[in-house]
Amino acid sequence: MRELSYRPGMEKRKRFLRSSYETRPRQPWERVLLSVFGALFLAGLIWLCVLLVSTQSASQMYQDTAKKYAGTGQVDFEQLWQENRDIVAWIRIPGTPVNYPVLQGDNDQQYLRTTYQGHHNVLGSIFLSEDNRSDFSDPNSVIFGHNSHGKTMFGTLKNFRSSDYWREHPEIYLSLPGETRVYRILSVRETRTGSDVYQISFADTEDQISWKWDQKSASVISTDPVEPNDSNTITLSTCAGSNTNRRIVLVAQRVR
Repeated sequence: MRELSYRPGMEKRKRFLRSSYETRPRQPWERVLLSVFGALFLAGLIWLCVLLVSTQSASQMYQDTAKKYAGTGQVDFEQLWQENRDIVAWIRIPGTPVNYPVLQGDNDQQYLRTTYQGHHNVLGSIFLSEDNRSDFSDPNSVIFGHNSHGKTMFGTLKNFRSSDYWREHPEIYLSLPGETRVYRILSVRETRTGSDVYQISFADTEDQISWKWDQKSASVISTDPVEPNDSNTITLSTCAGSNTNRRIVLVAQRVR
């Protein structure tokens, strides 16, 4: 049998390979850093679990509320007011998950992270702008809701950027004490906070109709044959993803 010949540098390579498998003792600062990262990861995981459970709980609560108070098509405001006197309307878009009570607080922050039952929750409530009259008699009434990652609250408004989705769900039903109004979607647009779409009053009818044409022109989809008239409108507004200054809005005018 042939003997293996010695090659220069072989011992050095062996020592290098042995040292590669040896673990040197960690420095104190490294252990502290690993502990901090581990704690942050664990805290983030716990927060994510709490958020998920909280969101699912609120979503189920709103579904149960819709069945209880609006399951027959008629909204029982007397029963709703026993839970919260700030409920001013009920909004529904047939064929979509949008089916919620509409609240109006003392300011627009009140129901941003609070359910209609008064519980703190990331989903918050659907609420009417503090600048509007609660009977929806303003030329334009603005309604806010969160853009959740699921289908709750106003999370499905982004779907209206598809013409097919708009054609399948062209109308919004708004129930008030004693009546139900129907609105047809005139515009689906993306804008920023402070946009003219949030204007609630106008100098005159001509100014109002001109504003409607501006909204229709800015729509990301064609809403023909719907044309502006002098009826009141509602504007549904939600965040457009993680950019907090961007908004997805639907402008709908009353048809009956």
